[in-house]
Amino acid sequence: MRKFTVVCVVSILCFALTARWPWAPAMGRVIAAQGPVIKAHIIDMGQANATLLEFPCGAVLIDAGAQDEEKVDELVRFLNEFFARRQDLALWPVS
Repeated sequence: MRKFTVVCVVSILCFALTARWPWAPAMGRVIAAQGPVIKAHIIDMGQANATLLEFPCGAVLIDAGAQDEEKVDELVRFLNEFFARRQDLALWPVS
């Protein structure tokens, strides 16, 4: 049930954020992004991957379960670096 819920939420987010995307009439051509860019960060958690979806106005972390404390520490370091870079999203100062 959890995976189904995650898939639904991600699908709805992707659809909602790209529904008004400026698609070119000729879909076969490669065009430069002229609007919001969505980045997906895939983070190795040992037993599986966590995904951080980065939007211009926010971020969503999906499935951050880790196999051990070492992977938890790696995730915390990654998130600290991410929020140090994206100060506009940080709830509190990252040091």
